[in-house]
Amino acid sequence: TLGTTGVPYIYDHDHLYYPGGLGAFGDQIWIAEYYGERVLKFYSDGSYGGVELGGAGTPMDFSWLTDVIIDASGNAWVANGFGGPVSVFDPDGNFIKSLGLYGEFDFPSSVAFDSQGNVYIADGSMPWPFPNGNQRVEIYSSSDEYINTIGVTGEWGSDNDHFYNPSLIAMDSQDNLYVVDRLNHRVQIFDVTEPLTPTYTATLGETGVP
Repeated sequence: TLGTTGVPYIYDHDHLYYPGGLGAFGDQIWIAEYYGERVLKFYSDGSYGGVELGGAGTPMDFSWLTDVIIDASGNAWVANGFGGPVSVFDPDGNFIKSLGLYGEFDFPSSVAFDSQGNVYIADGSMPWPFPNGNQRVEIYSSSDEYINTIGVTGEWGSDNDHFYNPSLIAMDSQDNLYVVDRLNHRVQIFDVTEPLTPTYTATLGETGVP
């Protein structure tokens, strides 16, 4: 167990405060705390890995951390839910870069990578009010250049061109992107082998029906 079961939050490395995301790479486990506003590195045996991002560990200004994703090089991509940006750190916790300026995203909540190294960021809605979020997935190249948007920025909807609070995303080995479209009660699947022309392929769940 990482964290201490049933014990109220204490600011140390043995307690967690509303863990919101988890990334794994080799024997490393990274945990993003939604309310604790920090990222902690552990090892698979449960020992603390000596890296704390945010909190008292670094001057990073985190707020409502929603996820931490580890790329093929072991770098940690941290989704700073309250307006962004998405920040990238090496396996030792050294800052590498940020993708997006503060306020460019509304509520970046998840990150995924395709086989070409392109970066996908789910940018949905703040916990309130839901309809006013960006309602999109943004695509960037490995060199941080904007490529495309899936969804319609600032518009929510229930057809295959819109999302209603896209919150989590994942990529399979065939470059199919899975988008948890939370308030539409579905998962949308897109073929992104050509990021300039993503293609809707299927829906898991029944749109609008819990």
